[in-house]
Amino acid sequence: MSSQILVRKPRIEDVDSIFKIHLESLSGIDPEDYEWYYNLVKLRSKRRIIRVAVEDGKVVGFILAYKHRSTAYIDALAVHPEYRGKGLGGILLDKLEEELVLRRVRKIYLSVKNDNIPALGFYLKHGYRINGVVLTLSAKPENITAELPGNYTYRVLDASSSVVEGIKTLPSTWWSSLTEPVDKLLYKRMHSEEAIIVYKKGRIRGLIEYEPDEKVVVDYLAVSFHKPRESLQALLGVFKKELQKNNTLEVVILVDSSKNSLLEELMKYGFRVKGSEYKMIKTIRDKRF
Repeated sequence: MSSQILVRKPRIEDVDSIFKIHLESLSGIDPEDYEWYYNLVKLRSKRRIIRVAVEDGKVVGFILAYKHRSTAYIDALAVHPEYRGKGLGGILLDKLEEELVLRRVRKIYLSVKNDNIPALGFYLKHGYRINGVVLTLSAKPENITAELPGNYTYRVLDASSSVVEGIKTLPSTWWSSLTEPVDKLLYKRMHSEEAIIVYKKGRIRGLIEYEPDEKVVVDYLAVSFHKPRESLQALLGVFKKELQKNNTLEVVILVDSSKNSLLEELMKYGFRVKGSEYKMIKTIRDKRF
């Protein structure tokens, strides 16, 4: 490489570059917006790790991860198209792994779209292995057949509300336990996310968080351990009405392939498999010992 690469924490003035790299490298993969990245960089949290690669004073790549205890999840890794082929992705990944080792992380997870062959090969080359599949389910609101049972009530509120916090439920994806605590801190700043909570006899039975739009990708879906099928029916019944109210054309939900009951119920109520991605894992160790 002709010049030295610096990997450092991001600054507020880096957000424009980070978002531009996102649009040019991750568009269609992770539907985020500028405000989300701006608040993510501003956020002070030990659970959130974001690092940028800088060459000749220009931000040319970034990596985003979430950490909780001995586990981490890499949410995004992107390099500016003009700077690919220089090994920047590997540098960012190596630096992150070195930092995570020092912070006592032992397992790192990530996911790769099944048609993203270059990314799959990249992570396999760096010691990650496939150990699961996540399915992408899609439906048009008018095709969702679920209805709210008569013994359920619900609330639609801002996802930043304290009511949403501390709900013990079964999430649809494995990474939610790592990302959700940080996302809730972001919602308090952004106020663009909505939450639907369903209740039975005053107890919370399910939760959906999403940002209203023409195409909605559900950020978080979870149902109670007690009668999860019934709780999902209630959630989807309310969700359908809210989607139609917002003129949503399509809704997408990501679900671990291991959650058979949840998948069966979603498909029963009108969802269909649209795609999939690989769950990958790497166990890391401190090389000093």
